[in-house]
Amino acid sequence: MSEEVIDQGKVAELVASIRDQFVVPYRDVAALKGIKSSTKFQDSDPLTEIEKLSQIIKAHCTKIGIICQPSKFFSNYPAVFKELQGFTNAVFYLLSVLPLVHDESQDIWAQYLVQKLDSTVINLLNGVSALCDEIDKMINEGKGDDQDRLMCIGILWAACESLEEIVKKGNLQLLADNIRNSCGLVEDILQDVDSWLQDPHFGDDLLIDDDFSDKEDVESNNEHPDDEIALQKMQDFLKLWQTNLKMIKLLLSSFAKSMATNVYNAKNTKASTLDKLNALQSLIVEQLDELFSDIFISDASFSEDDFTNSVSSLNESLRQMVKVITKLNSCDAKKLKWIQVWETKYFPN
Repeated sequence: MSEEVIDQGKVAELVASIRDQFVVPYRDVAALKGIKSSTKFQDSDPLTEIEKLSQIIKAHCTKIGIICQPSKFFSNYPAVFKELQGFTNAVFYLLSVLPLVHDESQDIWAQYLVQKLDSTVINLLNGVSALCDEIDKMINEGKGDDQDRLMCIGILWAACESLEEIVKKGNLQLLADNIRNSCGLVEDILQDVDSWLQDPHFGDDLLIDDDFSDKEDVESNNEHPDDEIALQKMQDFLKLWQTNLKMIKLLLSSFAKSMATNVYNAKNTKASTLDKLNALQSLIVEQLDELFSDIFISDASFSEDDFTNSVSSLNESLRQMVKVITKLNSCDAKKLKWIQVWETKYFPN
């Protein structure tokens, strides 16, 4: 029996099959979550396999990028077909692993990791779509453009490298990244407070024209003798929160550092616990941003009582975070002592 001849038509058919198999059905994350698979591993785990498959896909992409150069494509259909087949198989196996990561019943993979993974797989499939389009274009035009050849390879490579990075970081390192980002936002708020304390003013001062303000300064001070008292109260309040912000930043940065140095055993830490921590640290920054935005627009009627509810909500989030961190550190006397000291200093009463 003679071997099947691989010509341009066969390559076009394979490209159409790739589009039908991977591009059309999986345009969003919801579609990925609908994948059914019986894949199981005995001596491995889903993330390890995803890393391996990412490397295999990247290797095929490199070869496809070379063999599909316009100067080589039209004289190397068998080689093109072979690499596309290998690429297709690797993408298929990658998708077959996803249901294991989507399975929340095992409480192994944090949702922030799963979301990042799904988003990256969608980026990969967008690259697959672009690959199909570019090969179709070459076939239909009967020529290629050396100046614009297979731009999709860069998209595919970037997606594969992102998948590898997600796997290497895992639940703990990704959470550490998120908390470090939050630390940066807390630092921004702290800098705003520092700047305000160097030049105390009411929020409505920023809305007044400078020339008009200069003319009205004396009259305004005479008309509102209580303004200075209100501004001093605002200063006192922000000085207190200057200290509190430093404490909150210390809590977040110290916890992020312990996550990044693998102090915690990833296998013994439930994904749901990490998801709760991730949600709390994000909420804390959101609450801080809202609190200080409101403080900075205060006028001469400023009263710290106006912020009681906001502060209470923020402190409740901090208490919940401390509670979870305490539970995580229950077997580490040194870290347990540290979090207890922090809690005592931040919540003296």
